Amino acid sequence: DWVNGFESHSALVVKVANIMDKLAFNTVSDEFEEGIDEIGKAIGFPTQRPEKQTGRGPDNFWQVDTNKYWIIECKNMVSAERTGISKTEIGQMSNDLGWFSEYYDGCEGIPVMVHPAEMLKSDAYPTQPFWVFKAVSLEQFKGNTVRFFNSLSGSVLSEELIVQKLKEFGLDT
Repeated sequence: DWVNGFESHSALVVKVANIMDKLAFNTVSDEFEEGIDEIGKAIGFPTQRPEKQTGRGPDNFWQVDTNKYWIIECKNMVSAERTGISKTEIGQMSNDLGWFSEYYDGCEGIPVMVHPAEMLKSDAYPTQPFWVFKAVSLEQFKGNTVRFFNSLSGSVLSEELIVQKLKEFGLDT
């Protein structure tokens, strides 16, 4: 539906490029989180921004399957020179997981942190494993997303084609 909302493939490509511009480390946090929300919707996931909407929960939240969610905490303003993920950032992720447990009983929540570091500081102890989208991962995701939308040019869109292309570009969960 999102793709069909554009009058041309060129208009779609321009919109995707605008979203990709928001997804860069050192971009203003609200703009970055808006980009995460927009690209989630663009590739077909129901999304929310709980912290912005209610003051509680993660920065971004994607439903990636029937009872499966990504709980996304964005730390895009953290300096790339910092050597690790801090105790405070891990605490924030733990709070997000508590929020998820309260509202999504019986569902699977996958914690994801967008952060330039991949190692933990010595005083940071997560309550469960989580994914880290560091700069390299973010750039790879952006490239795959752009290639996915470019590959739709001239195609007759169907659910089967979209699912095939999402898999082809590693954008399915």
